[in-house]
Amino acid sequence: MLRPRCASTISLQYGSSERWSRSWSGATTDASSSPPPGVAFAPDITNPTYSATKAALHSLTQSARLQLERNGSTVKVFEFMAPLVDSPFSGGVVSDDKVSVADAVDGLFLGLEHDDLEMQVGITRDVYEALRASTDAAVRAVNASTGG
Repeated sequence: MLRPRCASTISLQYGSSERWSRSWSGATTDASSSPPPGVAFAPDITNPTYSATKAALHSLTQSARLQLERNGSTVKVFEFMAPLVDSPFSGGVVSDDKVSVADAVDGLFLGLEHDDLEMQVGITRDVYEALRASTDAAVRAVNASTGG
C-alpha cells in the first residue's frame, strides 16, 4: 500500500528538487491529506496504513518546501489538505463532514490565489487547529469523524 500512495510524489519531488533549485521557477501542489480528514496530522485508527502514508506525504512536502527555500529556489511547494469529499470515491462512507467537490476545489483555488502554502479545507482545518492546541484533541477529532 505504501508504494502506490507515495511513490509518484517521492519520485517527482526528489527526482526534480535539485533541478528546481538550480534553474526553475513555478510551483507544485501535493494533496497530502484527503479522506478521512486530517489524517496527515492525526491517525485514523480504522485506517492506520492510509494515515501513515498521508503523514509521510505531509512530511515530504514540508521537507521539499524547506529544501528549495534553503537553496534559494523560487519554486513554491503548495500542499492541499482536503476533507472527506462527497464523490464516488467516498460513496460508501457515512459522514456529516463531507464537502462537495465544488467546495473542495474552491478551497484549493482560494488558497492558491492567496499564496497559502498549506491549505486546509472544511474539517481538515478544524483538525489542524486542534493539533496546534493538543495532539490528543486532534486524534479524537479525526476518529470522531471516521467512527474510529
